[in-house]
Amino acid sequence: MSEWQGAAIFIEALQAVREEFPTTEIRFFGQGTDEDHLKELAASLVPGAVHFGGVVSPAEAATWIRGAVGALVSIKPDQGYDFAKPTKIYAAAACGTPVVFAGQGDGAALVSENG
Repeated sequence: MSEWQGAAIFIEALQAVREEFPTTEIRFFGQGTDEDHLKELAASLVPGAVHFGGVVSPAEAATWIRGAVGALVSIKPDQGYDFAKPTKIYAAAACGTPVVFAGQGDGAALVSENG
């Protein structure tokens, strides 16, 4: 949940998603410099719909990813990380979970080229 990842885009989008799918939720795991901001944004835009689970074991993360409709991965464009291929993409693929990628560059290409 670093500021260069730009995960706020998913919280902002959740407002629109919940208009059609009102029970949709997001779960974040891990930690990062943007975590407090994401918590505040979630509380103001979609109270109770975004959950923060902290740091979890790889096995627990895999259980959540495997049961998810999709894995959300983002890289904020033009922050110097467009080359990145976040490991979240590989974790989701290993669990058979589709990836929704927000951003540009190598990570976006990896997801696009591999369905």
